[in-house]
Amino acid sequence: MRFSLHLLLASVALLFSISHAHGEIVYDEAMMGELSEDNTRPTPIFFQVQPGTNTVVGEIVSGTADIFTFEIAEGYQLSSLVLSAYDPPADRMFVAMSAGDQFPSSFEDVNDPFLPDTSEWLGSFLVGGANLNNDVLGLVGGDQNLGGTGFTPPLGSGDYSFYIQQTGAPTSYSLDFNVTAVPEPSMTFACGLALVGVIGYRRVRRATQGSAVQSAA
Repeated sequence: MRFSLHLLLASVALLFSISHAHGEIVYDEAMMGELSEDNTRPTPIFFQVQPGTNTVVGEIVSGTADIFTFEIAEGYQLSSLVLSAYDPPADRMFVAMSAGDQFPSSFEDVNDPFLPDTSEWLGSFLVGGANLNNDVLGLVGGDQNLGGTGFTPPLGSGDYSFYIQQTGAPTSYSLDFNVTAVPEPSMTFACGLALVGVIGYRRVRRATQGSAVQSAA
């Protein structure tokens, strides 16, 4: 019985560890050049075709935008977006996402004083030091987003475009795009079965111990 419990626990640990893999800086402006400001020609960034963290490091000054596009491969999903570095911490920058390999709005469109057309955006939000080391993907697509159709993470496979804008002090940032494998039905079933087995074993063990105590009494 003890061997079976260890096997079940090992299976659960394996299933939950499959989605965790290597982290990698996939784009660093200081080494690879400025990100595009043209919404029709965003800088293509190539994410790892495996589970892991894809980090984008950049700097942005007032009145400019960083725009890039990336692909989530078939069988994978964008599970979280963590703001892993941000300076100055008291400031905030505007971020937005859209589906497709082009962002639908130019810098001028985004800053239209009569409100931009956000119908083709997935979502947008102001992020900064207060969000440091936190997942902001849900904020970008959530009910309080600043414009867009909204979404509930994770985001599935496909092309996406990401827009960053600063109207305040020069800002340096680091964004971690965390990609995980889409759980297969068989894997989900096996994981659930393993957990049920562990719970059942514990209940049987407690009942056996209780019976032994009563017999001793």
